[in-house]
Amino acid sequence: GTAAHGAGSTPVATGNGTAASGANDQVAPASAAPAAAGATVADVVAAEKDMLHHRLDLEWIVKTIAKLSNILLQLSPIRMMREIRQAGSTLAYDPLPTFTMAFGSVLWFFYASLGLSCTGEPAFGDIMEAYVLGVVLGAVYVATFARHCRDPDMGSQLASLLRAGGCVLVFEVLCAVVLPHTTAIRILGALCAIFSIIVTASPLVVIEDVFRTQSVSMMQTDTVIVCFCGSCAWTAMGFMMHDINIALPNCFAIAISGIQVHLILKFSDTGMWKSHNSKDDCSSSLIRGLRQERAEGSGPDHATTGMGSNFEASVYKQAKVFTLLAWAHGRFVVTSYLHFATTTIGEVCKWIVELEPGKLRSKPCYGCKLPCGRTGADPGTELGERSGLI
Repeated sequence: GTAAHGAGSTPVATGNGTAASGANDQVAPASAAPAAAGATVADVVAAEKDMLHHRLDLEWIVKTIAKLSNILLQLSPIRMMREIRQAGSTLAYDPLPTFTMAFGSVLWFFYASLGLSCTGEPAFGDIMEAYVLGVVLGAVYVATFARHCRDPDMGSQLASLLRAGGCVLVFEVLCAVVLPHTTAIRILGALCAIFSIIVTASPLVVIEDVFRTQSVSMMQTDTVIVCFCGSCAWTAMGFMMHDINIALPNCFAIAISGIQVHLILKFSDTGMWKSHNSKDDCSSSLIRGLRQERAEGSGPDHATTGMGSNFEASVYKQAKVFTLLAWAHGRFVVTSYLHFATTTIGEVCKWIVELEPGKLRSKPCYGCKLPCGRTGADPGTELGERSGLI
């Protein structure tokens, strides 16, 4: 409330929270001020609501991209699991990538669940939603790999990984039980960040081979693109949450995956930069034309042009190069992301079809351990099919 005092008057409390003085006071200006102030407050509130609405839309987009990228990466090993199940063995697959995906999901899910239970921050709930599918599918992948593993060395490697992961989980549980909640959350977040950085640094070996061979055949292009988009989204989420444990490893992942994207665009044999048919790719033809213009512009006749026209042409060409490169890179990222998503969804559908109850209840015939679904086939046919499959 406000207090107005007249000459020789005593303030008197009123019902609207203000103090009115004697009869000599001027109350009209005081009553007009709140009206103007009320209009200003209403405008400010409307502006804040509008800003909050746009911020919520941006946060929703970032969270959606981050969660979708995680889900696609967690579903990607299904094709490998289908091949292992059909062959009845792990073939030449290594257990490390499967274990890494499962263990990383468990670490982040445990960190987010502890943070949500202790702080009540809704952002930890988003992290749990992003990794709960990875925990479930990771357990299925590891169990499938262990069930069909026939190589003793590979089996011992998987057992060693599981023991090491179990020790880390026991340590995290002890930290959550013994230490204060704030300290435990910091320790768990640091473990998650260190593990993510180690996993993110693994493609550095492949990058070195790409520079040496100038070939990207050993890179999984679509997976790299999804990792790049997911890292960008999780970095934004980390800064919005003010959580360095999320932002730091994903910043590192942006750098590594960005280098991989650049190498894929540069050394790909079927990429947009090496397309020889100008009708197939308009952006590559424009870039080739721009290179030809640059080569022609570097001749002796071009040196006689005025300084003003040289500067304008240089600025125009640089802007043109930047625009074309940005368009080409953006289109490549979007198309690769959509291709990875559709391919992964197709593999999931095939996996679901193969898990029909009738096929699950079928018994292997003639002791070949191959769940073919038939019970009266010729043994020679069964063995031949199995040899060909392997």
